[in-house]
Amino acid sequence: MELVAKDIASSVCGVSACVLMGQPFETIKVANQSQSGGATMSRAALSVVQRGGVPALWAGWPATLSSSLLSTTAAFTVNSAMNRLAPPQVVHGSDESDVYGTLHGMALGSLSGMCCSLALCPGDNVKIQTQCIIANLRPSEAPPSTFSVAKRIWQGRGPRGFFCCLDGQLMRDGLFYGIFFGGYKALKRSLTSFLPGVPEQPITFVSGGLAGMLSWVAVLPVDGPKSIVQVGSTR
Repeated sequence: MELVAKDIASSVCGVSACVLMGQPFETIKVANQSQSGGATMSRAALSVVQRGGVPALWAGWPATLSSSLLSTTAAFTVNSAMNRLAPPQVVHGSDESDVYGTLHGMALGSLSGMCCSLALCPGDNVKIQTQCIIANLRPSEAPPSTFSVAKRIWQGRGPRGFFCCLDGQLMRDGLFYGIFFGGYKALKRSLTSFLPGVPEQPITFVSGGLAGMLSWVAVLPVDGPKSIVQVGSTR
């Protein structure tokens, strides 16, 4: 029980920091995905700031924070529990020193990701629609609140509106967390072997960052269509 509490506490702290630091980039990404004509990231960022000011870069953060807290806490807690219930087995006399350890991490990570999709999907729909509306505001229009966008989704499609494109969410999060957890284990193992004198904390930090970047590169082909479907769900 103590281990589960530590998993949840560390997830909450990590997610809160990630949302506050990463939300502007997420807003620019959604604005870029929703614009036609091959808009660049810099043009999308300028468009968001011109329409809603600098605070618009954090558009939809309440929905992002709440859904991310639920989903990431679920993903890391479920993944940790799965690893304790089904720990990696010793293969050829070496525990997690070969491909099996990476595949084990990917398999459990994918299952964890699909579990967290159910918690993430409602908030993702609200967040993406809020960001898209702000990206297309006229200069005289006021940006909508997260609550008003959630109300609009409810009035348009009811509870089903919050689970629009759940299949895309399952694909994205299953793939993302599979690559993240599997890649994290492989990177940490490789860096520890390559840099034996470096403390564990920096290696953990770098391994997690690289695993996250690799995961996003892999899931962007799924994330783009998912965002477009969710943006147009109540139009």
